[in-house]
Amino acid sequence: MEKNGFIGELDYYVREKVCEFIVKNKEKCLPFPISVNVSRIEFNSPDFVKKLIAQVDKFGLDHSLLRIEITESLFMDKYTQSIKNIRKLKKSGFYIEMDDFGSVYSSLSILRDLDFDLIKLDLRFFASKTFKKEEL
Repeated sequence: MEKNGFIGELDYYVREKVCEFIVKNKEKCLPFPISVNVSRIEFNSPDFVKKLIAQVDKFGLDHSLLRIEITESLFMDKYTQSIKNIRKLKKSGFYIEMDDFGSVYSSLSILRDLDFDLIKLDLRFFASKTFKKEEL
């Protein structure tokens, strides 16, 4: 999906469905947050934050109900743009989650420089040996 450029459309569609689900269930019970993955291609787009805010606001949802999950590989392409977008999202009330930390780039400076709300550590971060995919 990333190679053919459709990943952004898929990400947008998934967020639409998640927002609809939250709104639908908000009336039945207390609203609860849901995390959605965002591809690095979409996330590093300069207008991503503006589009995301418009998408969530369209449903009248609190930004903290749609949690944005990114992977550390996002920083490999456009580090500066990634930092800017994370800070804008945090300022707008979104929760930012780092998924699979320790699987690729593993720079502790990312954790020092950015205020993530949740960090999911990859098993390989703790491993004393390299695991084959089928062993995980």
